[in-house]
Amino acid sequence: MGSSLILIIQILCLALWIGGSVVVLAFVTPEIFGQLADKSQAGRIAGAILKKFRTLLLAAAVILGITIWIQIIALGPMMALRLRLALILVSFSILIESYIRFFVSDRMKRLYADSAEKTASPGENEYRNLHRRSLQGFVLNLFLGITVVITLALPSS
Repeated sequence: MGSSLILIIQILCLALWIGGSVVVLAFVTPEIFGQLADKSQAGRIAGAILKKFRTLLLAAAVILGITIWIQIIALGPMMALRLRLALILVSFSILIESYIRFFVSDRMKRLYADSAEKTASPGENEYRNLHRRSLQGFVLNLFLGITVVITLALPSS
C-alpha cells in the first residue's frame, strides 16, 4: 500500500513538472503573446502565471525528492542495489535541475532586469559564469540520465 501511494505521488509530481511545463511554455505563454497587442502587458500576465506555476514546481520537486529518499531507505541494505543507485542518481538530477531553475535562472533574470533599468551594470563575466553553470548542469543531468538508463537496462546477474 505504501509503495503504491509513493509511486502515485511521484507520477503526479512528474506529470505536473513535465506536463505542466510543456503546457505553460508551449501553449499558454505563446497564446498570451499572440492575443495581446501590448507585449508589455502580455509579459506581465505570462510572468504572473509562470511565478505561480514555479511555486508548484518547487513543491513538486521537494515532494519528489522526499519520496525518492523514502524509497531508497525502505529498500534495505542489500536489496535492489541497481534500483538504489538509479534512485540516488535521479535525486541528484532533481537537485541539479532545481538549482539551475530556482537559483541560476533567477540570478540571470535579476541581472537582466538590473541592466535594463540601468541600476547596475553587471560585467559580462557574471553572465558568462551563470551561463556556464547552466550548461554544466545540463550536461551533468544528461550524463546522470544516460547512466540511470544504462543502470536499469543492464541484465541482472
